[in-house]
Amino acid sequence: MILAPQHISIGRAGSCFADVVGDITNLGIGAAIKSGVTAPHVAENAFDDNAATFWESENPHSLASFIGWNWSAAPDTCRAIVRRVGLQQHKNATNGTYVATTAILEVSDNLVDWTLVHTFNPVNVAGDTTGPLESFDVPTPVLAAAARIRGTVFSGGGGSLPINVWNVAEVQFIENT
Repeated sequence: MILAPQHISIGRAGSCFADVVGDITNLGIGAAIKSGVTAPHVAENAFDDNAATFWESENPHSLASFIGWNWSAAPDTCRAIVRRVGLQQHKNATNGTYVATTAILEVSDNLVDWTLVHTFNPVNVAGDTTGPLESFDVPTPVLAAAARIRGTVFSGGGGSLPINVWNVAEVQFIENT
């Protein structure tokens, strides 16, 4: 069965995705991971295929702020091959939120030790808007139990209500087979 590319895309890895070929959604396998605990802007919002909802980092955001997916939360401890990452950020200039202008993709097999896989430069979203969904190829695809995006350089801030957070509308981890 071939599925059209959808929001969270992961690749076949062992028995976890044995009957699936092509770009696929997470099919309920795993769970969102994040820094921060800000409700109602929960981590799952970055994986709901709805740019009108978003995840919000802790306040204040930091170089440790991250949003990602843990495939090992599945019953049979899945792993996925990540070949591409997608990121769509949300900026509220009025409230003074931030966007990452440099971000990194990290992977882990234990949610403790993280390995830097790729650095990429998302667009600097201006004004009160949601930027485009951008896709970045990973030069060397990597098999991992979890993947996350962490901002390392930020732009924004200020505003009439300075809220020191990073907002992400959508995230994708993709394997094209």
